[in-house]
Amino acid sequence: PTGYMENSISYSAIEDVQLLSWENAPKYCLQLTIPGGTVLLQAANSYLRDQWFHSLQWKKKIYKYKKVLSNPSRWEVVLKEIRTLVDMALTSPLQDDSIHQAPLEIVSKLLSENNNLTTQDQESIIVAIAPLLENNHPPPDLCEFFCKHCRERPRSMVVIEVFTPVVQRILKHNMDFGKCPRLRLFTQEYILSLNELNAGMEVVKKFIHSMHGPTGQCPHPRVLPNLVAVCLAAIYSCYEEFINSRDNSPSLKEIRNGCQQQCDRKPNLPLRLLHTSPDLVSQEATLTESRLKPVIVTSNEIHVEVERNNTANQKMTASVGNDSEPNLIDCLMVSPTCSTMSIELSAQADRILGCYVEILKMLSDYDDWRPALASLLQPIPFPKE
Repeated sequence: PTGYMENSISYSAIEDVQLLSWENAPKYCLQLTIPGGTVLLQAANSYLRDQWFHSLQWKKKIYKYKKVLSNPSRWEVVLKEIRTLVDMALTSPLQDDSIHQAPLEIVSKLLSENNNLTTQDQESIIVAIAPLLENNHPPPDLCEFFCKHCRERPRSMVVIEVFTPVVQRILKHNMDFGKCPRLRLFTQEYILSLNELNAGMEVVKKFIHSMHGPTGQCPHPRVLPNLVAVCLAAIYSCYEEFINSRDNSPSLKEIRNGCQQQCDRKPNLPLRLLHTSPDLVSQEATLTESRLKPVIVTSNEIHVEVERNNTANQKMTASVGNDSEPNLIDCLMVSPTCSTMSIELSAQADRILGCYVEILKMLSDYDDWRPALASLLQPIPFPKE
């Protein structure tokens, strides 16, 4: 660019944007008013000109709202500006993800930087941005704010009236909570807030039924996997402190990454390989002594026999007989100290556990969900405790 166009024009410098509409005006032109004069932009056709016009208007207004809402003075004015911002996003002819996400990001930043809002101010802001949440997931900071609201005010009407359609949309359309874990946390806190109402589990049951639908076949294939993911994560959180305090248990991070338990961890729960018959012990010793001796892996509290030679084991089975041979899994008996051990959960964790275990039972009541639920529940990587 040369001449007047050598320097770019910032959106903040644009005072006005107009379409040239007078008689004999140049075709398909936009007029930008800036402090030093005006700039005419000519497009190839009317469609492109209108696209430029609405895009420039959008950028100019978004810059204005970012500036106004970054330094709030009076919350009455802030609330009015937020409502105007939401109306602008809903009425914009532009079709793009950022049209609705940009206002949510602005409000999200505003809430994260102002933690001293009154309950009334918080609920007013949530109600004001509710129309944008009908077709959009809330950004992470906004999810954090919603979680806090559910924890502190579970009986607020905002939870039922505003959060319910948002959570329903998350459960129906979310494809991977791993990419947006705060959506999962928000869903967990919402369900727990329902459980805090007077009707308790009845309200939760009605919510689960609304997610399945009245027909025999649920029309939304993502609802069940998302509900199970929420339940398992919530149940796991109940034991997180206990699991991380055990030397022989992998951390939650390791389990989620699919790591196996390390051999050098000290096992806290004693396991012993017990044989049901002394005669069988002598038979095993006689059969294996002439071949390869079994390796005894010993630790302070665990003794497990590991056979190195599968062929020897098969021959032993043939000579002794299938009926009299103990199954290895049957032999791994837990000692009496294990049965007396109990895990003490806090009152809050106990309530969470009871709520989400009950939800898993509710999911199994639906015939069309039961086969998929069975396959989802099989590979839970719970530690030995």
